[in-house]
Amino acid sequence: MRIGRALITTVAAAAVVGAASAAAIGFGGDPARTPTSSARPPSTAPITRTTLYDREKHDGTLGHGTEKEVSGRLGGTVTWLPDTGAVVQRGQALYRVDDKPVLLLYGALPAYRELRSGSEGADVRQLETELRALGYTGFTVDDEYTSSTAAAVEKWQKASGLTETGVVELGRVVYAAGPVRVASVSASIGDAAQGALLTVSGTSRVVTVARKALGESMLVPSRNARVSRRKASWTMSSASLMLPVIR
Repeated sequence: MRIGRALITTVAAAAVVGAASAAAIGFGGDPARTPTSSARPPSTAPITRTTLYDREKHDGTLGHGTEKEVSGRLGGTVTWLPDTGAVVQRGQALYRVDDKPVLLLYGALPAYRELRSGSEGADVRQLETELRALGYTGFTVDDEYTSSTAAAVEKWQKASGLTETGVVELGRVVYAAGPVRVASVSASIGDAAQGALLTVSGTSRVVTVARKALGESMLVPSRNARVSRRKASWTMSSASLMLPVIR
């Protein structure tokens, strides 16, 4: 969607009109005579504080930021898919395979292996952190997948409608930085569950502007900008500039 809204940067400054004084200089008469000072006070002007504005207008694209493809890792058949535009949060189903949910959790590390008792690593800590965020206890959040972790996983599986194995199979969980919005769905009900199924993005609306369209004075991180008369912060990349739209 193309929009032509003004992106306005505001720079606060104090404009000061300084006071100037003029010295009286004598002309003519005795060159040895010392000039006398004027009895009048020096000329003055009021000090004024104001705001200076720098404005530029550019076209941008309204959307939800960068989109990421979600590919299925489980064998089986797709039995449910979300609608485009749906928002999925921690612990909710992103899609279903053989009528069992593939669940969204938050984290930076993608799932890359099966997790079970005896597993160790940063991915174990990430899973345990999410189990704790969902309200499960009785284990220590660390890099070790213990029997206590497995017991918490069984409770989570039961609550999610999964078979209680205490093992997290590869492909059962999709990790994202936070809640996601379904940008598009490429698969259909009845398709094989492996391969590209859908794409997701962030949930905040942003305006993306080509960076090359902006003047050098605009390319300063952490400056304030305005989109649709709302205050927003800048997120920069090598090719574009994203401005969150705040309702």
